[in-house]
Amino acid sequence: MERPCPRLSPGFARLAMACQASPPARTIASGMLSEARARQLLEPFGLSLSDPQLSQTLEYLDLLLRWNQKINLSGIRAPEECLTRHFGESFYIARRIKLEGRLLDIGSGAGFPGLALKIVFPQLAVTLLEPNAKKRAFLKEVARTLALEFAQVLPDRLEQYSREAGAASFDAASSRAVGNLPQLVPQAARCVLGVRKAAAQ
Repeated sequence: MERPCPRLSPGFARLAMACQASPPARTIASGMLSEARARQLLEPFGLSLSDPQLSQTLEYLDLLLRWNQKINLSGIRAPEECLTRHFGESFYIARRIKLEGRLLDIGSGAGFPGLALKIVFPQLAVTLLEPNAKKRAFLKEVARTLALEFAQVLPDRLEQYSREAGAASFDAASSRAVGNLPQLVPQAARCVLGVRKAAAQ
């Protein structure tokens, strides 16, 4: 069952208001990047988004570009490069794998690939692990603005979370640009159904 997101502290509430006080929703995305151009840029990644999915993607992109002016979410600033490097590369997973059930996204940062995959697989329940409080505030704002259900944002680090009772309840785990894979993979495996059971046998 999804845990309700806690209320933002006054400081983060002001940060959210400051970001929302920037140009209206999708001004950057729609002004610099049309839906036709967005489809063209995403075409090489082999996934055809529905109109609502593309609309959510552009709204997410707009939020990312505006919040990125306030906090460091990504070193990529250009809308086209941001769309291909972040969204396109995340969406590419859906070309090879159909995700169902529950996904654990580790070190989510600005939400890639976990929150982007939620757009492609709306019924997917996504848990995002992100220790950085400002980035968590951004992830919650994206989930709220896009009306994404079953999107949970937690402050835990993987090492701590993987030890918790009930952690091994996910059908898949994802991570992007997180170092130390020899350490990350075994910890992530402990959170995935079947993998932990097999390792214990």
